[in-house]
Parts: sequence; C-alpha cells; structure tokens
Amino acid sequence: MRLLVARVVGPVVAPGLALALLCGCGSAPERIDPTGIDSLTIPTPSPDPADFTVRIDNRWLPLAPGTTWTYEVTGSARASTATTTVTDQTSTIAGVRTVVVRHETLGRRGRVLETTDSYYAQDRDGNVWIFGTTGPDGWRAGEDGAEATLAMADGPRHGDGYAAEFVGGAITRAAEVRATNATTFTPYGEFDDVVEVEETGVEEGAEPYVSSYAEGVGLVEVDRAGAEGLELVDVQR
Repeated sequence: MRLLVARVVGPVVAPGLALALLCGCGSAPERIDPTGIDSLTIPTPSPDPADFTVRIDNRWLPLAPGTTWTYEVTGSARASTATTTVTDQTSTIAGVRTVVVRHETLGRRGRVLETTDSYYAQDRDGNVWIFGTTGPDGWRAGEDGAEATLAMADGPRHGDGYAAEFVGGAITRAAEVRATNATTFTPYGEFDDVVEVEETGVEEGAEPYVSSYAEGVGLVEVDRAGAEGLELVDVQR
C-alpha cells in the first residue's frame, strides 16, 4: 500500500470490547477489513481498468448523466453563476473509461467566462477518483508524472487525509476530511450530516478552502476565505 498522506481519527473502543472483537470467543482472531481510505493507494500509479466504472453513485458525489448543479459565485466582481453538468460523454485516461463533467463560469450578463472538463470514475468499492482536468492547470493521469487521485471516499471519516492532486511526480494539493456531520445553509436549502473536505495547495502561502458535500446531492458549497466561493442554488436531474 502506498498511502502518501494519512491521518485517521477513529472512535475510541472500550478495552473489553476490543479484546472480545479480536479474540472471537477463544478461536483465531477475526479478520477485520480496512475501512475508509486504509486500503487505497493514493495517488494510484497503475489503475486497473477492470476495477472502475462510469456509473458513479457515491452517496456524497453522485454523478448521473444529465444532472446539472447551479451555484451562486460569492466573493467575485466579475462572475455571478457557475454550473456543473454531467455529460453523456466518456474519455479513456490511463486506460480507464471516465465520465466527462463540464464546469462553466458565467459573468453577470450571462456570458460564459470559462469552461473546463473534469474526468471521473468510480471503483468497485464506491470510491470516486479524478483522472484529470482541462484548463490552464489541466492534467491527465498517466501523462507528465500525473496520477489519479481520490475525489470522494465511499465512507469518508473525520481526519482522513490524502493526496487530492498529484502532478509532475509530486503532491500538488492535499485534502483532509474536516467533518462528517456538519450543517450547511445554501440558497437551495439546509443540509445536515454534511461532509467537509479541506484542500490546500502545497505551494508557499496557499490558502485552504473547504468543499461541502450533502448525501444524495453532491457538492453544495465551496468556502474560500477572501476569494471566490460557491453556494448551491438549484439542481436539475
């Protein structure tokens, strides 16, 4: 296993209960499978195409074709709206068939200011991986030292830490699950049991930002201190 960044905060188990779980009534110790990101290699240098699917139904990051999320852009003088749409297109990257997700930023008069694509696939255990993006800082797994990284775990845990971006043979952005039971208020509504993921670039002076994900909905907010953020205003399926 090659887990490059990992900090895990788990529940405290009473000593007697822990002993019972391990001993299994006097027989050989019961095997306990890894949970969270423990069994994952992040980033993954050699993804097996057979392990992935374009059917992405992760609870926190569902990406069904045809779905569009519309966000209000906060803290911006030029942009007012951003949309994320799961297209019916696919792209094969590093041998893996991925879903093309399109992001558009619109100005205050409705003109498209920027369009970028991201490429996602889900593994057999329900974890969602990102295989690349387009744009000025774009990258593709398998090219120029870039590798696929985790976008959302099937069971995110408070304290899980991992590489969010790996480009040029090095981690360029790190992520940590900051909460799994947060409450978030957006123009679209109030969400409970929200998963908050904090991401930080490794360059000096990089400011962290927090992305909030609601079960069955996906990304509902991006909070960037003193910079552009996002708040969900509508979902069309």
